[in-house]
Amino acid sequence: KFEEIVTAQLAEAKKMLEGGVAKKDLYAKMVAKNYKAAEQPKPQQAQQQRVEMVPIRPTDSVKGEAKDYLITIAEFSDFQCPFCTRVNPTIKQIMDKYGKQTRIIFKQNPLPFHKEAEAAHIAALAAGKQGKFWEMHDMLFENQKAFKGANMEELTTGFAQKLGLNVNKFKAYLESGKGKA
Repeated sequence: KFEEIVTAQLAEAKKMLEGGVAKKDLYAKMVAKNYKAAEQPKPQQAQQQRVEMVPIRPTDSVKGEAKDYLITIAEFSDFQCPFCTRVNPTIKQIMDKYGKQTRIIFKQNPLPFHKEAEAAHIAALAAGKQGKFWEMHDMLFENQKAFKGANMEELTTGFAQKLGLNVNKFKAYLESGKGKA
């Protein structure tokens, strides 16, 4: 495919030179022409939208209050994943811009190679039982670097205290094993 494009560009360059374009101007003319072509939307691109239906489960945490949403984002994420952290500013921008027209569905997706991820996800669920999932969500992502080698129960219990959670209920949930499912 790449070879086809290069061959076509070389043919176009030869045609331009034969048409009187000076060698010194060729590069600028080719770039300008290609930019102009790239700006024109192709009809097939606009038609290739794909919508996936993602079920909302009782265990999913949902942010958003309206009945009709303009935007629904299903975020499959891992609290220990450095790449997952990068999406948070974008989601905040969307929430700020569209406010109540936006719904975020957080899907727990602890990756098996992130050793402390499961404990972080269970802590978020435990906080969610007390109505503070999103606050714990933010705290976990903000403190992701502290996970490595940490005693996750101590670390997340400290977060629970900072959030004003009932620590006994929080710890009971962690110890119950309910969050593993």
